[in-house]
Amino acid sequence: MANKRVSVFDQQLFSITMKNTFIQMLGSCCDECASCAIQEIEDTMYVNSTILQSSDIIFPVLGEASVEKLHGFYFLPSYAVPTSYYFTLRKSSSLIVGEVIVACLGLWPFLLICLLFAFISGFVVWAIEHRGNRDDFPSRFYAGIFDGFWWSFVSMTTVGYGDKVTKTVVGKMYAVFWILIGITMCSMFTATLTSEIINARAPANTEMAGKDIAVMKGRSHDIQIVADQGGVLRIGTIGHTMRGIEELIDLLENKTVQGFLIDRNTHYHFNNRIEEGKYKYIGDRIKHIDMVRTEKVHTMETLSCGMLIRNLQDYNFFKAYFDNNRLDIRSCNSMRLNTKDKAELKPSNMFGSDSEIFTTVLIYSVSIVGAMMVVGLVVEGKRYYFQGRHAGDNDNEKIALNS
Repeated sequence: MANKRVSVFDQQLFSITMKNTFIQMLGSCCDECASCAIQEIEDTMYVNSTILQSSDIIFPVLGEASVEKLHGFYFLPSYAVPTSYYFTLRKSSSLIVGEVIVACLGLWPFLLICLLFAFISGFVVWAIEHRGNRDDFPSRFYAGIFDGFWWSFVSMTTVGYGDKVTKTVVGKMYAVFWILIGITMCSMFTATLTSEIINARAPANTEMAGKDIAVMKGRSHDIQIVADQGGVLRIGTIGHTMRGIEELIDLLENKTVQGFLIDRNTHYHFNNRIEEGKYKYIGDRIKHIDMVRTEKVHTMETLSCGMLIRNLQDYNFFKAYFDNNRLDIRSCNSMRLNTKDKAELKPSNMFGSDSEIFTTVLIYSVSIVGAMMVVGLVVEGKRYYFQGRHAGDNDNEKIALNS
């Protein structure tokens, strides 16, 4: 095991964890193993021919857990790949209200179809009823078709005022048919409207498809997730964890991208160091940025982070070490990653007393009511003024006649 050439993708997922594990493995072998030459690779994130020719061991490398060889090397799966965190800006309350209104207005084609069906049904019921039920459906076409439309629309919405009713046998049979059709259409419209409102009032849009998504330099795991989700990739220029994430925050805050992605392992190291003196300003800055965090999973469920090993004897040594210590190694890493706080993205209650949306709607509503009251008082004042003036003119006319 002595004098091995080890290449480490320093900016890759699990690079720090695997480097520490590798050193522990060498220490368990013999002191002479420490003479292995370790080179850190920063200028690329993919295994190329130069790296292959100059290395006996390469890590960390992503691959299917079931694969035995990659690039002619033995592949040793070492760690299960964790999920990643997707960050995007939270919608403002006024934006959510606007999107809800736009979503409602966007259903006008469906509403138009419902109205047209109601009009057609109104004509049919008028044609059936206008001879035997002229009180509710007059013979005159324009009056009769309007009453028919009114009956059809009220029946469709299941309001059923009862001011217009069918009385003929054929009319009642048609009414049963139309009510069933109308209820179905109305239910479809209501369900679609509810779905649009729920989607619009989500605190953030967490879909990546078609959006500019930033990742840190040299993070192939995050790049693959963005590609799987259909996002437009924007790779940062900094591979260092703290400065790299700060760069992603800059891009998001400046609206250069709609979101950024970092793996949970990197996020863990970032949170551990954010309270350090020289990075505390990043933590203070994040507190003033209203971001929403959601988890994203790689579509390749068997993806693993592992090592490429040229020599079969070395492969057997490392495999034996992992087999004997796999539970401790993975459990330690899993427990560390599971210290995450639960940040589930759920649509907030739009009209809860503590909701910004409720406050915004309440302010606008009260303002509109106040404006209506002012207009009403002005109109009422003018009415009293003109009534008083008219009464005064009448009194003057009476005095003039008496004189």
